[in-house]
This record gives sequence, structure tokens and C-alpha cells, in this order.
Amino acid sequence: MNDYTIGILMQGGISEWTADIVQEYKNNFPNAEIMISTWDDEKIDDIQCEIIKTKPPSETDYNPHINHQIIGAQMGLQKMKSSIIMKCRTDQFIHNRNIFKLFLELPCAKNKIMVAKPQMGVYSMCDYFINDFVQIAHKELLSEYWNSMPLYDGSYSVASEIYLTRNYIQKIRKDKGSWSTIMEKYFCIKDEYLDWKKESLKEMKFEEYSKYYRKK
Repeated sequence: MNDYTIGILMQGGISEWTADIVQEYKNNFPNAEIMISTWDDEKIDDIQCEIIKTKPPSETDYNPHINHQIIGAQMGLQKMKSSIIMKCRTDQFIHNRNIFKLFLELPCAKNKIMVAKPQMGVYSMCDYFINDFVQIAHKELLSEYWNSMPLYDGSYSVASEIYLTRNYIQKIRKDKGSWSTIMEKYFCIKDEYLDWKKESLKEMKFEEYSKYYRKK
């Protein structure tokens, strides 16, 4: 059994980028534990890392992604041995090969979750909006976040980012403080492009579609 210090948990459906993302993480973090938590109907033939497959949760009336995130994260974290874990997506690169070094050098590293700064948009100015596509924290903290997260009943419309953050703060941490105070108290926020060096399949495809429609 390997004694890992850092680990990468990729969670979600298998995308056309997933195999390349795994290979880049192997190159950038050769001593890291790398695991994918995905669904039992996904094709994984070309994926070269440890994989956990789970039956997907039932679809909810509104945002179906919330429970997929919760259950996928829970299943992966139960199996991982690393003491510091980056939870990320199967369709997004985090290109910064020094991202764990950046985390460990932060004063907040021991008791906060490092996340990405929200970009401008409809929800980004709302209370309890924290980007959910990538997190780094000590395993105990990530496990507390995801394993205690209540499943979403689908009875109302809510952004994933707000649902997860609000439940973490109010129901898990039981903190009723003001959002401006809470945000700084529980999260280290770094820029998704300058610090994380994120590259997203969804953004790339959106740009391709935009170019196509601008030509028409």
C-alpha cells in the first residue's frame, strides 16, 4: 500500500478529455494518488488510473447535478488514502503543476478549503456562491464537507454552488454569520485562470459555437 501525501479525485462522467487529463496529472504529480469516481454506465477502457464506478442517483426535478456531485465525491473520498486532496472535474484541466505547493504555502491551508474565485455572472454576486468545480483541502476537511452534505430533494431550483456552500456553512458548520465574514472564514479563494490555470471543455466548446454563429 502506498503512503500518499497528495491525491487527485476526479469526479463526474467520462469526457473526451478525461484520459488526457489523467496523463497530465501523472506527469505533473508523479507521486500523487489519482482516482476517478464515475458512474457504472461510463466507458473507461482508455483511462489509466484507479476508478470507482457507482450507480448514479435518481434524477431530481430541478438541478440533477447536485446529488451526482455529492455521491460521487463521497464514494471517491472513502477510498482515497492521501492526506491532501484536490477534488476536480473529469472535463477540466488544472494546468498549474505547483498548485499543491501554492496551497501548502497559504496561511489558511490547515483549516480552510482552497477554491476558485467566482467569475462575473448571474449568480456570482449572490450570497453563498462558491465555485464548486475544484477544491483542495486536507482530507478530513473535504470528508466533513462532502460526507455530511444533505442530498438535494429537487423541490426547488438552486445553483449547485449555492446549495453546497449554504448547506456546508449553515447545516454542517452551523454558522449563521454574515456572508462576507463566512467567505473569508472557511475558504481560501484563488483565481481560476491565473492561479489554478483552468482549461474547460465546456468553455472551449462554447467558444467554438460562438465563432460558428458569429460567421453566420
